[in-house]
Amino acid sequence: MAMIICPFCKTEIAADATVCHGCGARKGYGPDNHGGVHSGGSIGFLAVVCAILIFVGLSLGGSWLFFTLLGGLGLPFCLFPLLSGPKWYR
Repeated sequence: MAMIICPFCKTEIAADATVCHGCGARKGYGPDNHGGVHSGGSIGFLAVVCAILIFVGLSLGGSWLFFTLLGGLGLPFCLFPLLSGPKWYR
């Protein structure tokens, strides 16, 4: 099994671990407001919602173009963490 070093406490942990047993650091896509870490699924869900907003705004036009703007502004913030991969948070 491949091992990596925790970036916070320098404990050796399994490469596929999501929590460091030495310091409790968690691996994910960004910290949430409750001390946890977002999973790829929650960020992916938000990206799909943004894409739907863009589609609805472009399909209906007129005053619905506001939804295209909202989706267009939110989509990069959802895709960047997914494309850059999970990071360690404590």
